[in-house]
Amino acid sequence: MKLFCIPYSGGNANVYRDWEQRLSGLAKIIAIEYRGHGSLFGQDLYNSISEVCDDLIERYFRNNHEKYIIYGHSLGSLVTYELTRELRKRGCLMPEHIVLASLRPPHLLYRRQKYTTMSKDAFMERIINLGNTPREVLENEELREIVFELLYADMKLVDDYAIDDIDVLDTPISVFAGIEDHEAPEDEMKEWNKYTSKNFELKMLGGNHFFAFQESGHDLLMGSLEALLRKYAW
Repeated sequence: MKLFCIPYSGGNANVYRDWEQRLSGLAKIIAIEYRGHGSLFGQDLYNSISEVCDDLIERYFRNNHEKYIIYGHSLGSLVTYELTRELRKRGCLMPEHIVLASLRPPHLLYRRQKYTTMSKDAFMERIINLGNTPREVLENEELREIVFELLYADMKLVDDYAIDDIDVLDTPISVFAGIEDHEAPEDEMKEWNKYTSKNFELKMLGGNHFFAFQESGHDLLMGSLEALLRKYAW
């Protein structure tokens, strides 16, 4: 069994380092690296969600023959949904279950303020307010520019994304969000249930947009992932 973990905007494979220690006894943890991020820094950044999916399928999924679950956080949730659609289209091995966190479902993304319409200062302030990015980043001009370029490209993927119709998956979906996250209100996160013909569950945990990486929500999320991995282990 494998657990593929897809990062949030500006994130890299390293954000899931602690998860391997917690979950490695149940599955092989595959922390996905976006092109241009982390160990692949310097490579061209993506221009569309479909480009992300093409790249990840080629590097991670095309030759995978083991059962697996996908976890996606924020941007990673949108990537996970579109990736699952593309895997089905190509006749690849499908995930047993997908786990989505901290992002409205695609048909409600229009309610999200577009980051790419903001000034650079407003953009960075909004990022800081989401949590997880230290304010000290704003004080180092060189670092600020690097972080801005990376985050702008990632946020543009969501801003430019458009959906015509809801494509219902034959894959169970679990959804998680932080109760303090204004980007993922409970009443809207419930609507992910329209995207599956199989089992659906929603859990609201303590914390903000990055609850999965904070003490407030991390342990409860890990417990849920452990239960899922045990369920599909055989």
